[in-house]
Amino acid sequence: MMKKTFLTSLIISILAMLLASAALAGPVKCCKLGADIKGWTGGYVYSGTLTNTATGGSVACTATTPCKCSDPSSFAQGCTLIKANTAGPNEAGVTCEDGNAPYYKTNSWGMVCLLNGIEVATNWTFIFLMVLVALFILWGAFNIVTAGGSPEKVGTGRSYIIYALVGLAVALLAKALPSIVQALLGV
Repeated sequence: MMKKTFLTSLIISILAMLLASAALAGPVKCCKLGADIKGWTGGYVYSGTLTNTATGGSVACTATTPCKCSDPSSFAQGCTLIKANTAGPNEAGVTCEDGNAPYYKTNSWGMVCLLNGIEVATNWTFIFLMVLVALFILWGAFNIVTAGGSPEKVGTGRSYIIYALVGLAVALLAKALPSIVQALLGV
């Protein structure tokens, strides 16, 4: 019973996030980063300040001296695009929804926005699943403590704790999803 409930709530939460992101998506010129995009190796960045993963220092990117994030001599582990900045196309006259030009201009801005969306969605999924894990552990422990010698109640409590551990594994997998997507896409 609990296995079906847990699986159903997991599927519903994932579908809700996908539907919400699809409903909010429209013709987008640029996106505001809700998380740092670490290890970005997807081409050139023509504006903005990046974090150099090799030195930890900042690198200013301009149209005349763009940052090539895949260059291992300059960026040993790729670039880090900083949260709360905007990313958009490398075109003249493009303005974001806030009326300003994109902070990070790149030809691969769509991929940056996709990775940003995946990162934000997995962060929220992780938080939701961690709360669910904590509730399952508490409920399982409560059942065991109040079992009063009843093997059925101890078994139920143990099952809740096992489901919580499965949920923890799913939450950790959700947290690793952006890195897996970056590795699969080669960016």
